[in-house]
Amino acid sequence: YQLSEFQDGMDRWTGVKRTYTAEEYLRYEYALLRGETRPFGKFWGTSIYGQADPALSPLAVTLAYDMGARYIWFWTSDHDHHLPWNEQLQLVKVLKSHAKTHPRPSIFGDQPTRDAVIVIPYGYFLSLQDGGSNIHANLWWVRELDTEGRNESSRRYRRVMERAHKAVIECYERGEDFDITVDDGRKIVGYKRVIRISDSE
Repeated sequence: YQLSEFQDGMDRWTGVKRTYTAEEYLRYEYALLRGETRPFGKFWGTSIYGQADPALSPLAVTLAYDMGARYIWFWTSDHDHHLPWNEQLQLVKVLKSHAKTHPRPSIFGDQPTRDAVIVIPYGYFLSLQDGGSNIHANLWWVRELDTEGRNESSRRYRRVMERAHKAVIECYERGEDFDITVDDGRKIVGYKRVIRISDSE
C-alpha cells in the first residue's frame, strides 16, 4: 500500500487534480476485492506485505474489518516481501482492539445493500498503470494494446479506465460505500445505484 502511487494513477487516468486520503485509497482497493467476490457469495480479505507503508497498515487492517473482510494475511514467505514478526504482532493487537470496540454484523449472513457499484465491461479489470511506457511489464497479457494508445483496443481500454476512475471520484464525493465489479451477464443486485461503464465512444 503506497498512497503516492494511487495519487499518481488517479491523476493520470482522470485528469482531475485531487488529493486523496489513505482511507479513500484503501476503499478503492477493497471495492475491487469485495466487488469481485460478492457475485459468487464468497469472502475476501487483504494482505500486508513488507513493502506496504507502515503508516497505512493499521488503517488497512481495521478498514478491511469494517468493510466486511474475513481474512487478514501477513506475507511471510520470502525475504523481499516479508513483514517482520514484531510488525505482524503489533497489527494483530491493533485489529483486536478495534474489533472489540467496533462490533460488526456476522459476515455469514446476507450482504447488506450498499450505496453503489461500478460495473466495468467483461474482459477488463481496473489498473492504475497507464499502459504507456511500462505496457510490456504491466499489460503484457493484452496483445492488442499499443504503447502509444492509437489502436482501437487500446483506445477502448483507456476509455474504460478513465470513466471508471472518474466514477470512483464521484462515489467519494457522494460519500458512498461502493464496490467495483465486472459485468459477466449476471443480474446485479444489492446496490442502490448501479454505474455501468461503457468502452464505446
